Amino acid sequence: MPISEAKIYEIANREGWQAVRCQRADFFELIEFWVENEILLELLPPNLIEQYLATVQPENLTAILNAAVA
Repeated sequence: MPISEAKIYEIANREGWQAVRCQRADFFELIEFWVENEILLELLPPNLIEQYLATVQPENLTAILNAAVA
């Protein structure tokens, strides 16, 4: 069930847990959601999924890996 970024922060605030929007190496963003401030879940709310899915397409991953090796 999709959950909005705003709802993720609402839950984190209610529970006193940390939730932070983070960039992963200029490829995509996600939400680091720390359950009980100890267990990390990386969440992709609907507004962030498109960027992630574009990054993990096989041809894009190949280009990223080739660039890293070069």
